[in-house]
Amino acid sequence: MLRIERITKQFGDKIAVDNLDMTVEDGSIMGLIGQNGAGKTTTFRMILDFIKSDSGLINWNGKPITQEVKQGIGFLPEERGLYQKMTVEEQILYFAELHGMKRDEARKELVTWMDKLEVVGKITDKVQTLSKGNAQKVQFIATLIHRPNFLIIF
Repeated sequence: MLRIERITKQFGDKIAVDNLDMTVEDGSIMGLIGQNGAGKTTTFRMILDFIKSDSGLINWNGKPITQEVKQGIGFLPEERGLYQKMTVEEQILYFAELHGMKRDEARKELVTWMDKLEVVGKITDKVQTLSKGNAQKVQFIATLIHRPNFLIIF
């Protein structure tokens, strides 16, 4: 369970997040909806510990978000984060290993996901040769390959 208690983040005179309380129960799906500048991305960045809140607490199952906890988070950013010169396989294995997954296990999962998502191409294809749609599918596979406990998509 993700628990956010009274988090605040300010950039200069601009209050991006103001005293936010939120709980995301295990197994639930939750979305943050708001106008540009409402603090959605800032909130996600604080959950992922990319930036620190000015005040408040962010906990996963009652404990602070540690590096170990972050290993169990899948993150799919709105901007593409693939290395264009790498093959699909190199890309996915790289992300899987960052999350502590073994190469053989990741390779099997990659083939399964490529089939499930009907990615056109081979694991030996360079990312730069993929269509935008297939590159997005590969990005999604990179997010899910390590079977995250918590998934952030924005």
